[in-house]
Amino acid sequence: MPVIRTKYSKDPSAHFSTCVTSGLRSLYRFLDAYENSLDRKQVAYQPVERLHHLTGSHLDLMCKPGPHGEWVAAKNGVSKHVRTLILDAIHTNELPAIHIPALFKLRAKPKDPPTLDEFTAIVRHLRSHVLKMLARWQRTDGLAAVGRDLLIMQATKHKLPAKLSTTEADAHATYRALIRRTGHPVPNAIMLKDVLGIAAANSIPKWWPRYGEDNLPPGRQQGSIVNFADMAAGLYPTTEDVALCALLCLGRSAWNPATLFSMDIASWYSQYDEQAIWMFAPKGRADGAYQYTVGRVGERTGMFNVVRALIERSAPLRSWLIDNRNGHPRPDIALRSPWLGLNDRATEYVYVANPKGDCSPNRHLKKAIERHNQSLNAKIQVRPMSCGDFRDVAAAWVYRQSRYSTWVTRLLLGHKHLSTTRIYLATRAAREESHRQLKSVMDDVFEQFTLVHRWDPVLTRAKIEGVSLDDDANDRLDEYRRQRTYDGSICSDPFNPPRDVDPDHPRDGKARCIQGHRCVASCCPNANVFEESLPFLARRVVELEWLERQLGTVRFSTSTDQHDLLELRKTLTQWPKEQVAEQLRHWRGRIEDGSHRPLRLAGRH
Repeated sequence: MPVIRTKYSKDPSAHFSTCVTSGLRSLYRFLDAYENSLDRKQVAYQPVERLHHLTGSHLDLMCKPGPHGEWVAAKNGVSKHVRTLILDAIHTNELPAIHIPALFKLRAKPKDPPTLDEFTAIVRHLRSHVLKMLARWQRTDGLAAVGRDLLIMQATKHKLPAKLSTTEADAHATYRALIRRTGHPVPNAIMLKDVLGIAAANSIPKWWPRYGEDNLPPGRQQGSIVNFADMAAGLYPTTEDVALCALLCLGRSAWNPATLFSMDIASWYSQYDEQAIWMFAPKGRADGAYQYTVGRVGERTGMFNVVRALIERSAPLRSWLIDNRNGHPRPDIALRSPWLGLNDRATEYVYVANPKGDCSPNRHLKKAIERHNQSLNAKIQVRPMSCGDFRDVAAAWVYRQSRYSTWVTRLLLGHKHLSTTRIYLATRAAREESHRQLKSVMDDVFEQFTLVHRWDPVLTRAKIEGVSLDDDANDRLDEYRRQRTYDGSICSDPFNPPRDVDPDHPRDGKARCIQGHRCVASCCPNANVFEESLPFLARRVVELEWLERQLGTVRFSTSTDQHDLLELRKTLTQWPKEQVAEQLRHWRGRIEDGSHRPLRLAGRH
């Protein structure tokens, strides 16, 4: 097609050129298979020999698998490039436009977040790594303090004997002396040879320390020379250290990875009280907004102490970058970020977590999960997860513990709008739990109907929240319900009401008081008002207000109902005004729309 050469030949993108070639190849293969299929069926057709022979049906069939596997469906990416080319060619040659059906877009199935047990297991594994990292630094600091500086000994004696007895402590002390001598935070064997005046092609001196029997690093053997990477890891955090420390902090803070990696060492915490610290970081997609969390000061693997340890240990790397900004492709981020450490790539000395996207944490999380699952002490097997799943698990846990409060969950996640939190919970954090609880509710409903032929929502709620109810608990619940009166109070002795409350009561020990709608209004000494009595009291107030409108003010004021209404309104002052007003609006609306009928005749034996 000449239009391809004229429009796309100058495109500098090698990727697009590859897509054009592969797309046209897929189109030609499809046309050959399609026409061969029609030939076998002896169906008449117009061979596609020119551009105007192509139709929308051809491009649509190309995206679908052929019958009996006669051709393979083209991928959506390839189909998009082919369609773009064909439509551009038709437009350039001023041919009649063709209609192409839209591509079918496959929607990825939402992934269920890890369970709380899986999350707890991997956080404990990360915590153990952080403790090992801190112990490693403490050990090497101790070795360097008692070790000998072999550079000074060599300069004094001009030449050290080949059979000089040296230890791992001497290696760490010499390594740190080499840093001071060269000014480089991560010196290597070539720099050591240069200081010693040895040619770079020669091997390291035979007197260089070797590992002993105790505390061998992973992958090292007794008698092998002390590795420069091990000495650097004893002084600075490695890429794995930074990634796993970041993962532990994500699990403790429920922040987004981008927010965590945007922390600025110039301003990242403030004192909350003697035992707690406020920590904060700017949110990448919200202008001027910050995410906050609280950490304990005395917790060794808490977020505050982990970040502070990383900042202190990576300070020499940061100081070196000030004078050598070419030492990292993103020096501005490296100078302000606490997530700085040794790079495991040979091309760069320094690694820093990129707030705009970094695959290193997920890569190391995958390895950490594999190590945990292979451990003999692993009680459960952890499914694959990403660092973003930590936020989902924390959100789901807070959502449950807050009695399903979207507002409390919004505070944890740092969302600006409550609607964002609702969408987040529905699509990610609480999706699996919602499905599981819905199934639990349906199972319990059918079970209750099968056993007792009725449904009790209180029992279903208790089952969902993990509350076990025995026969005694069910009996107490039934008795509690029998003692609850119409106005929401609990009667402590329904068989012996005071004379002034129920004067016609037979007092035979069998009949219950029938003045339950006046327990609170009549100031009955047997009536007990609880927090959950508010809806019932508000209902009775609205009913009396309705009755006043029906009877008229004069007639209403001559009855006991006027006194009852005043007493009930005094009782409602025990609750916050907002809650009372909400309940009153609710019951007034119920009466207006006819869904509730006020109590008119009651209190007769």
